[in-house]
Amino acid sequence: PDGYRTLARLRAAALKADYGDLPGALALWDQVAGDGTVDPLLRDLATLMWAQRQIDQGDPARLEARLKPLAEPGNAWRALAQEQLGLLDLRQGHTADARAMFTRLSRDVTAPAGVRSRATALLSRLGA
Repeated sequence: PDGYRTLARLRAAALKADYGDLPGALALWDQVAGDGTVDPLLRDLATLMWAQRQIDQGDPARLEARLKPLAEPGNAWRALAQEQLGLLDLRQGHTADARAMFTRLSRDVTAPAGVRSRATALLSRLGA
């Protein structure tokens, strides 16, 4: 079935990344993200995984463009996408923007506990 095929592609991408084939993993995640037949939830997950694996070295404009729609209210991956956007702000030297994002995340009771905890830890490191 299509859902299992999509999950298999996501798993294959993760395995490629784990075993050092980041370009292959990014290509698979990008394929899933761009496949209009895939459930939107899984397409967004593929986009998030694609962004997470290159947040430190990928093109900031491209990463931001792909993450912003996921960070909107109502998206299941909102908090994780916002966390990545905060990390991207830090990478680019936009410390005040990152601090604001992590402050919002640390106080967001709808965000997963792990995201809130990481946001709080990052704020502590930023001296907030």
